[in-house]
Amino acid sequence: MLYLCREDVGEYCKKVRKLALELLEAISESLGVVGRRLEKDYTVKALGNNGLHLAINYYPPSPQPELTYGLPSHADHNPITILLQDDMLPSLQVISNESVLHRAMVNCEKEKMSIPTFYGPSPDAMIGPAAQLVDNDPLLYSSFTYSEYYQKF
Repeated sequence: MLYLCREDVGEYCKKVRKLALELLEAISESLGVVGRRLEKDYTVKALGNNGLHLAINYYPPSPQPELTYGLPSHADHNPITILLQDDMLPSLQVISNESVLHRAMVNCEKEKMSIPTFYGPSPDAMIGPAAQLVDNDPLLYSSFTYSEYYQKF
């Protein structure tokens, strides 16, 4: 039984990774401004060797949900989180300069399940402003490795 589940999870991860790459390509294209464009694969290349982390969260019903947190309030620190949860279509969160704070809450009437998949860059990926989008203006952000970013936040 466990072996069958492993195959299903492996197949799901392959499809979610493909979706994440397609979304990153769309994001790269959307970042272009008049007269300047990023290549379709700019963001994918900038992230270097990437990682995929999947979690499966189960929240049983609670008679006093106001006293229980599924997860405390937090912001994801990876470029894209794809969230699959029961009774809902998959939704996406793309980290911006202001990450969206969110948390998982339990319900008093029924169980809840969520499967977030976090897609992130390799620890040594150098993250910084895209040269194609920078004028002679001073840079607002300096370059850093993803590992440095992750350790700080």
